[in-house]
Amino acid sequence: MKRQVSRRLVFFIFIKLYRKESMKLIPYLYLPGTAEEAMQFYQSVFKGKIVSLTRFKEAPGGMPVPAGFADKVMHGQVHFQNEMIYFSDSDKVADHGVHSVSIDFESEEEIDSIYNALSQGATVHLPLDKQFWGAKYAKLTDKYGVNWDMNYTYPS
Repeated sequence: MKRQVSRRLVFFIFIKLYRKESMKLIPYLYLPGTAEEAMQFYQSVFKGKIVSLTRFKEAPGGMPVPAGFADKVMHGQVHFQNEMIYFSDSDKVADHGVHSVSIDFESEEEIDSIYNALSQGATVHLPLDKQFWGAKYAKLTDKYGVNWDMNYTYPS
C-alpha cells in the first residue's frame, strides 16, 4: 500500500509542477470507516461537491485490502470554492497521528455559518469569539474526530 500512496503523491506533485501552478496544501483525513459519511457532511457544510470517490474494491489486483474495507473509501475528494479535502478510510487511524484543519475566512458571516454547522455534535474547545490578536476564532473537534481551527482576521 505504501508503494501505491507514494506513486499517487509523486503523480500529484508532478502534475502541479508541470502545470506551473503554485503548490497547495491539501488536508488528507484518514477516518475509521466513516469517510463517505464525512465527505457528504463536509460537502453540505462548505456547499461543495464530491468529485472523486474510489473504493478499496476498485483497487488493482494484488493490492492488500483491510478486512471489511472492500466497500470503504480508498480515496475521495470534496471540492469547494478553490479548496479541496482528501479522504480515506483506514483500519490504522491511530498510525496517522492527529490532524487539524485550519481555515482562514474571508468574512465574518462565513466563519459564523461554518462554525454553526461544524459545531453540531462537536466538542468545542474554544467557542467562536473575538480574540486579542484581532480576529474571530474558534477551535473544535467535530463529530468525526477532526480538529478544526477557524479564524477570521478583522480588517485593520
